[in-house]
Amino acid sequence: MTTENELIAKISKESKLNEKEILENIKEKELEYSGLVSRIGAIYIVGRELGIDLIKPTDKNLKINNIVFDMNKVEFMGKVLFKSEIKTFTNKNGDGKVANILLGDETGTIRLSLWNEKTEAITKINVGDVLEILQAYTKKDYRDNPEVRLSKYGNIRKVDNVDIEVIKTDNSNNNNGYTTTTLDKINENDFIKIKAHIIRLYERTIIHYLCPTCKQKIQSGSCEVHGSVEPEKLLVINAIIDDGYKPINAVFFRDTGETIIQKNVDKIETEIKEMGERGFFSSINVLGNQYSFKGIIKKNKMTDELEFLVKEVKKLDLVNEINNLLGALNENKTTEI
Repeated sequence: MTTENELIAKISKESKLNEKEILENIKEKELEYSGLVSRIGAIYIVGRELGIDLIKPTDKNLKINNIVFDMNKVEFMGKVLFKSEIKTFTNKNGDGKVANILLGDETGTIRLSLWNEKTEAITKINVGDVLEILQAYTKKDYRDNPEVRLSKYGNIRKVDNVDIEVIKTDNSNNNNGYTTTTLDKINENDFIKIKAHIIRLYERTIIHYLCPTCKQKIQSGSCEVHGSVEPEKLLVINAIIDDGYKPINAVFFRDTGETIIQKNVDKIETEIKEMGERGFFSSINVLGNQYSFKGIIKKNKMTDELEFLVKEVKKLDLVNEINNLLGALNENKTTEI
């Protein structure tokens, strides 16, 4: 594995900067990203900004916490922690498909996003598999985190008889990747299942317009890279949920947001145009409703607080929940007798 000194020497040789200048640039990047990237990650960013590609095409020892955005020829190994279903969509370029895999190692986690024909690989992948990612590149996702994508010649190889220690979570006894728990016991990177009420919706912009090709935000229907495009609508709803033990900020993307509002994104867009954002939020009746949530706990880079990224949501019937609870209590009493 290439050492820090070797990477710095390569930057110095190709950029003509002396070591002191490079170290100052690295320190600036560490401060800029406030602990969100490792020192090696900061070195990669400095190299990239100077036009120097520090990633070796055959470097399989790359750790996830050293992966940053705008990297090319990325190859690494990770364990599958979560995989999504294949989702279809339609834009001006026709029909498409997308699926996501969350990969982890002992240093962190990262999302692998598969598009169109690449999505077929997910049907042969299971949670717990160790994968080798070949010929990939990274982009900045909507939340300013690095996201891995396969290049045209990129590939995924399942690695047998190899295990990877994953960054510690409390999900050792989980069900289908999720642990039933309470919000006072969570840690970063936990996959959890909880029952909770929505106690607040943040009244802020909830529909964002993205370029269908690069997924970057666009203004007035124009992408800085791809020009005039038919934008993709991204629904993002932020709320506070409480399970009776502790409240937490929760984020709902796309279909999970539609489930909460009980309307699709096109209907939501129309109503916001007709009523305005304040009028739209006043018309929503979700506060106090109880839901079953599944998702992952991550740390918000802006607030440094834990937040819940919701992947599945189901509204609960309060009467049924009470009857189930009473049934369980009666069963326990019978057992004790």
